[in-house]
Amino acid sequence: MELGKRLKHLRIQKGLTQEQLAEIIGISRSALSMYELEQREPDLGTLIKIADYFSVTTDYLLGREWKDPASQEKLQELIRMVIKEIQEGYKVAPIETGNVAKTTE
Repeated sequence: MELGKRLKHLRIQKGLTQEQLAEIIGISRSALSMYELEQREPDLGTLIKIADYFSVTTDYLLGREWKDPASQEKLQELIRMVIKEIQEGYKVAPIETGNVAKTTE
């Protein structure tokens, strides 16, 4: 998905018109329209405002994905290690129940 498609999807998901979103991020409606139509790209400052407003990363807006499978595996291992450390400090019920009780030592 290109930047314009992601931007339009996020805008529609929030129930905003182009006019409303343009006002929120401080640009003209026509500029926003051109971003959505892939006829123009936002400058870095505008890209950051868009990402902040929608609580997404600029990488997401730009369509960047994991390029290095090894990095993805390292991240997954790190997540496993963090979960293990949390489980050692807390009595953790199965994830499906969502119950967590702090242990006392």
